[in-house]
Amino acid sequence: MLSHGYAFDSCQLPISPIEANSNAFVRRVLPELNRQNIAVLAMKTLCGAPAKPVNDKIYTVREGLAYALSLPVASVVTGVATVAQLRENAAIASHFAPFTQEEIAALEQRCLSATESDQYQPYRLWMA
Repeated sequence: MLSHGYAFDSCQLPISPIEANSNAFVRRVLPELNRQNIAVLAMKTLCGAPAKPVNDKIYTVREGLAYALSLPVASVVTGVATVAQLRENAAIASHFAPFTQEEIAALEQRCLSATESDQYQPYRLWMA
């Protein structure tokens, strides 16, 4: 779609350190959206409900949100199930400091084995 020159204002796509290793959205689509000045709305930073990578101790909520916010995105759309989760996300955002390129690379490397499993990116099952 991006190659057709449509005048999109924004695009929502999955952004996570697990997704980054799959050589799709983070590596290929995100740079093209930025090149075309299309606002990027990051979603699935915790790989969707129920935040399986967090529950499996692959990365923390703070790492997932900070990872996405450290990339060239306009906004992070994050779902919450409780007021406590909303407060946690707000606290993370209010104290946010961007990750360095080294921190981004280290987190992506730590998530490499999770990328190879289809249990953290269930939306990819329909792409096969």
